[in-house]
Amino acid sequence: MIDTHMHVVPGADDGAADMAQAIAVAKAAAEAGTTSAIAIIHATGPECPDRATASALLSALQAELRCRGLELALTLGYEVDMLWACTLEVDDLLEYSVGEDRRVLILEAPHVGWPRGSEELVFRLRLQGVIPVLAHPERNPHIQSRPDVLGALVRQGAVAQITAPSVMGAFGGTARRAALRHLLRGEVALLASDAHYHRRERSNLRGAVARLRQIMPNASVELLVGRNASLLLNGVAPKPVAGPRGVSSVRARLRSLAW
Repeated sequence: MIDTHMHVVPGADDGAADMAQAIAVAKAAAEAGTTSAIAIIHATGPECPDRATASALLSALQAELRCRGLELALTLGYEVDMLWACTLEVDDLLEYSVGEDRRVLILEAPHVGWPRGSEELVFRLRLQGVIPVLAHPERNPHIQSRPDVLGALVRQGAVAQITAPSVMGAFGGTARRAALRHLLRGEVALLASDAHYHRRERSNLRGAVARLRQIMPNASVELLVGRNASLLLNGVAPKPVAGPRGVSSVRARLRSLAW
């Protein structure tokens, strides 16, 4: 499996305070079947760690993992606050892209509110050939109550990335229902862990995939952490996974499972 969103860079943000915590996050991911991941750092303003600093921290972690025999390939990336991103030029945003090819930018959906400039931001990025990934939109109250907002951004070229903790109910029933609703609508392309040290046990991709397979047996949910994630790492925009056949029966199944 490929995890397209893991907070594992030691001392860079709230994901792992130090090397010990970073190793614990990486170990949990590897034991759950993750073979490669995008190592994410929060970027809420210019005070976040610059690329050289972040790269040095990540290199030190990778050396420690090799010494411990943990096989987990890590690619540096940032999770850019959408509100801040709307104020920046595309050339400035590319400093926070995934890897070195500057083709993928992960945007953090806000926890409250929604930026009025979101559609313009996606348009500007796509115009420059950049793939905008919307991280955990299912947790945002605006998206929860107005699902067509996310649908419009996906049709415009954004990539929706839901997270394992939402699927497993760690952020409550509303976030979980929103995640599943957008899957059923055929608007989600990626499933990621959004792993932090303090919630690494609730960020198990294998468990989330198994849960989705249980309730959506006709959908190719493995694509969310397999081929689609691989395409993204190679700078190609993955298409959303098609919703399952017989949506009404799936909804009945969700109700029977108290989802």
